Amino acid sequence: LVERLKREFPDQVQEVVRYTTRPPRSDEKEGEEYYFISDEEFDRRLRAGEFAHVTHSYGSRRAISRDELERKLAQGTPLIVQQSRPDPVLYAHLGQQPLHIYISPVPERQLGDEAANRQELLYRHQRRGTVEGEYVEPRLRRGVEIVKGLQPGDLVVYNVRDREEEAYQQLKGILASAIPGFLLSRGTATPLPTEPGSGVPGAPGPRTPCPACSAAGNENSGR
Repeated sequence: LVERLKREFPDQVQEVVRYTTRPPRSDEKEGEEYYFISDEEFDRRLRAGEFAHVTHSYGSRRAISRDELERKLAQGTPLIVQQSRPDPVLYAHLGQQPLHIYISPVPERQLGDEAANRQELLYRHQRRGTVEGEYVEPRLRRGVEIVKGLQPGDLVVYNVRDREEEAYQQLKGILASAIPGFLLSRGTATPLPTEPGSGVPGAPGPRTPCPACSAAGNENSGR
């Protein structure tokens, strides 16, 4: 979903690309999903203070470059950071509370169904080739924990299997409703209704402009 958003609106949205110490997968390109570096290079950059934010993920490390983050924030265009859950440490670097959107792999009626979430997460990990040995169970547990941690009023996009177009339109609608003028110049976004039962639990009305948006899903909900 994020990749589609960047392709369709290259001048209106940008993404923070993280550094990682894990090797690239077959479908990943340097500088698009990640910057792939060795543990030694990661340590060097860390000692030099080049990273604004560092996380550990299933045997590898990830980090956001301080320079890239500051440069992209200075441009004033909405900034997407893909992460698994809200992160106060990262938000401190952003300087504001971002719009946080959870990308669900199951439909709304199954959002609280632990078994359904687990089954769909496993299918997507298998499809993407991210079922690496000892990390399978931790990945599945984290995906289920994220769902359990959702609160009333959280924004959710339902990226259900074989229905990506609906999810993409829903994502664009949320952004158009939350950020005045965002995407509307292309005439392709339809803001979502804010009434109960709209498909977005507690969807809010327009917010003040925010150049930082966070899409949660942690590779487990498709993109």
